[in-house]
Amino acid sequence: MRCRSGIRVHSLDWDLSGGTTSLTVTSDRAQDITLISRRGMASLTSPTRVGPSPLGPHARNIFLPTGQRTRITVSMPTGTSPEARRRP
Repeated sequence: MRCRSGIRVHSLDWDLSGGTTSLTVTSDRAQDITLISRRGMASLTSPTRVGPSPLGPHARNIFLPTGQRTRITVSMPTGTSPEARRRP
């Protein structure tokens, strides 16, 4: 799948019970992008530079180098998975 700004998504996986989403991307050029999760993010891990976003706790800025596959894993805050919302 191709995205805006010359980014290719190679894989996208999520673990609803674990509250994580992982993706592998490649960028056609070196760039900083902003990843947003409307339910917030507990953490975002990647081998590249990751920083806060001025948009708030539901977003993070991440650097993508040119032509390098980058694995990104996002952990959601506790209690935001569909299973957690269904529990009494």
